[in-house]
Amino acid sequence: MPWARVTGRALAASLVLRAAAVAAAPATEVPRDHGVVGPVLPERWEVEPRRHWVVGITTESAAQRVASDEVISALFVGLSAGLRWEWANPHLRLMAGDRGVNARYFAGLGFRTFFGTLWGTEWSCGVGTHFDARLARHYWLVGVTPLELGVTLFDQRSWSIQMFWGARAAVAGRLLNSYLIDPNGFHNAAAQDELEDARDHRPWEGFVSVVFGRKVE
Repeated sequence: MPWARVTGRALAASLVLRAAAVAAAPATEVPRDHGVVGPVLPERWEVEPRRHWVVGITTESAAQRVASDEVISALFVGLSAGLRWEWANPHLRLMAGDRGVNARYFAGLGFRTFFGTLWGTEWSCGVGTHFDARLARHYWLVGVTPLELGVTLFDQRSWSIQMFWGARAAVAGRLLNSYLIDPNGFHNAAAQDELEDARDHRPWEGFVSVVFGRKVE
């Protein structure tokens, strides 16, 4: 398509110009009292991304509307770990929520990008996928998070507090038709109806999470 060829040529031209500008940058001379003699690479060539892990405790509140138009909320507590590499942040969360009939076990994998600082604090956006096991309700779900926004509330020394909010949707799920895992889920008609509602009719769930993290170099 014409627009695709034009876009490709413009991108190739910009990459060539950037490479030429970097190659044309003069070498810088470092004073002898710094312990280095002779020319060194230009500063723009000396790219060594700042990397560190952030591990910590995650608390999350989620809410979902069910068939009766009732909003069911859940409170999760768990652990999170992520690698911060410049602007990129792949991360993992393992959480458990509530007890009894609302007991849930949640595992999430996502990717965030930190896009800048506004009003003196750092912001991010991200996407993700998750596995949600609702054992007391006899089914499990797999879903995606198409958009998540985040803000850094506190960042001093090796400690940080971050808040994230967004929405996720279930895209697949099944009953726990295994006698060893959940004998009550085997051909359970009520659980099947609830699964279809959570998976097909009202799959969306909003959430707000707070991560109390510690940086590990």
